[in-house]
Amino acid sequence: MRCEKALIGFIGVSMALFLASQVFAQPAPIEGWDKAKLGMSVEELKESYKEEAKFFEMQEGREFWKETTPPESKVIGCTRLSTSGLKTSLGARSDIDFWFIDDKLWDIEIHIANIFSSEKVEQFIRSLTRRYGKPYEEPDIFGDSYEWYRKNRRIMVWTSYDSEEKISSVDVFYTDGELNELWEKRYDELTNK
Repeated sequence: MRCEKALIGFIGVSMALFLASQVFAQPAPIEGWDKAKLGMSVEELKESYKEEAKFFEMQEGREFWKETTPPESKVIGCTRLSTSGLKTSLGARSDIDFWFIDDKLWDIEIHIANIFSSEKVEQFIRSLTRRYGKPYEEPDIFGDSYEWYRKNRRIMVWTSYDSEEKISSVDVFYTDGELNELWEKRYDELTNK
């Protein structure tokens, strides 16, 4: 009898602690993707992926990084480094663009084509939801979009459907809002000249 009461008490306290942890759990801050942290310099980004770059160059026989900055972006202080040598959470190697303004990582764009399974995408969205909390969702005729905000940073996931209503691609964006405001200001100044 005493053991039974102790067990019931233990289970009750455990459940209360579990529920409290769920209610008071704070979503993680948005820092970036993988080893790429928003605010890094170009050199810091390259240093953080030096092992992957070395392996990729040995296996593929080509450069890991490509500087792909459009001329109009250079004028306003932007640099874009691109790679196709990294695997994403959805399992595929994908095209990834790392955008810098004033040598600070401001935007990470992951372009994943040829999605084979909507289940993989759903798992990816669930993993982001566990980490960052419930997203803002907006379905439309082309696909779905999900957004998470933490302070002045944002993650956006856009899915696109093909003609058979299957997911054909996923685009993921990690953005630093303050640096994005700087980019918008400079872009507006350039286009209004």
